[in-house]
Amino acid sequence: MTLGLSAGTAAAHPLAATPPEQEREDDHWRPAELESWAIEPPPPLAADSEYPLAAAFDPACSCNYSVNGITSYQHVVVHTMQGSYSGTKSWFKNPDAQVSCHYIMRSVDGEVTQMVLDKDKAWHVGSSNATSIGIEHEGYVDDPAKWYTWETYVSSARLARWLTTRHDIPVDRDHILGHVELPNQSHTDPGGGWNWDMYMGLVQDVVPQGQIQVAVVDRSKLCTITATVSTYLQRTAESTDLLTAPELCPIAAGTKVTYLHASAPIGARRRLLMEAGQGPCAGSTGSTRRRSSTRPTSLPCARRRRWRRWARRSASTAGRGWRSTPTAS
Repeated sequence: MTLGLSAGTAAAHPLAATPPEQEREDDHWRPAELESWAIEPPPPLAADSEYPLAAAFDPACSCNYSVNGITSYQHVVVHTMQGSYSGTKSWFKNPDAQVSCHYIMRSVDGEVTQMVLDKDKAWHVGSSNATSIGIEHEGYVDDPAKWYTWETYVSSARLARWLTTRHDIPVDRDHILGHVELPNQSHTDPGGGWNWDMYMGLVQDVVPQGQIQVAVVDRSKLCTITATVSTYLQRTAESTDLLTAPELCPIAAGTKVTYLHASAPIGARRRLLMEAGQGPCAGSTGSTRRRSSTRPTSLPCARRRRWRRWARRSASTAGRGWRSTPTAS
């Protein structure tokens, strides 16, 4: 019986009549029935995911991946499902699929489900399967504004950084790639709508497991930034045209903003750390994040230190809100 469907309802895969290739690539095809939003896949098994922030480990059919097939860890691969979260989950559990991926992610809230163990070779990028860990993101390449949500970027960045730390993969664009960027691929995902600059900034912004990062501030040498044009402080690092009015705090040209610390660039923006209850957006739903149209007039206002913590810890500085918070002196 086909998982997630009544017996006999699944359409035949276009390659089902021929033997599977040596290395399979996720062609993003699945029966139309699996894309019905009303269909829910079977509940996951009572097993723990390797990734601490995953909702569940819900294994793909063992006929859709190779046990112990990873030979080395060289890449984290960003995919787009060309379909729904629930439909993709059901398809990877279907024996007819002959494809899989290690992790899948829901668009609306960034929920992660692990479907293949990291040591096992998922079938998602053909000739690069044995050296790649894949993350499938819900949605469609041709509608990035709808599907590539802030929650998706933040959750995916956390997962990517966790994978690079765990498997000693360099955190750069040579090793964190889109499906289209690997050799011998026939796909375009995640497409031109994926914001790589912001994504890599978020990946770099995540504090790796086992570490704590803090900003040590000398309050006698605070930073200021002056808006050269009318602009906004905003809640996320996304492009302003993707944000709603409650996520934007207008700043008039000439306004000086005092802050304690600025993050490294996250795309074209930085996260600003301010004293609680202070700043031009205090009390609003806006954020301490500036656009690139503002210029810093003083930068040496904080030092960053890093301590090693040996207890297991999964921490991140990437989050939904960008509101002002105090920092230790």
